[in-house]
Amino acid sequence: ERGPPPALLRARRLLSTTAAAAPDKNSRLITYLTDVEGDAAYLDRYVENSRVLQFSSSAAPSTAPSSSDDDKQHKHQHHDLLYPNNRRIDFTNETAILIYGGDIWDKGGSDLYVIRQLLSLKDRY
Repeated sequence: ERGPPPALLRARRLLSTTAAAAPDKNSRLITYLTDVEGDAAYLDRYVENSRVLQFSSSAAPSTAPSSSDDDKQHKHQHHDLLYPNNRRIDFTNETAILIYGGDIWDKGGSDLYVIRQLLSLKDRY
């Protein structure tokens, strides 16, 4: 037996949804992502359709906390050498949360892209 058909696998991935709490000053946007499995196109679509995540230029300043502007600039230069992409994933606001459920690489063929995007986000926040 060959396993589940690709359409079923895609449907399982689409179960990763974005949920919003009641809009007040203490609310947070939370998103759950899982089973990317090295699929860059899937990760990109997820971010493009998310209310929690967005793409920004890799040269754009981050909203991650920093002790000074010099430290921030140095951190970005170092970061861009480690994660050389023309765009990177950022949160849409300071209180947003990403929960990653697992299966980061394996089948999609873009393992390094996926790993670098998610590690870049983790390193900056």
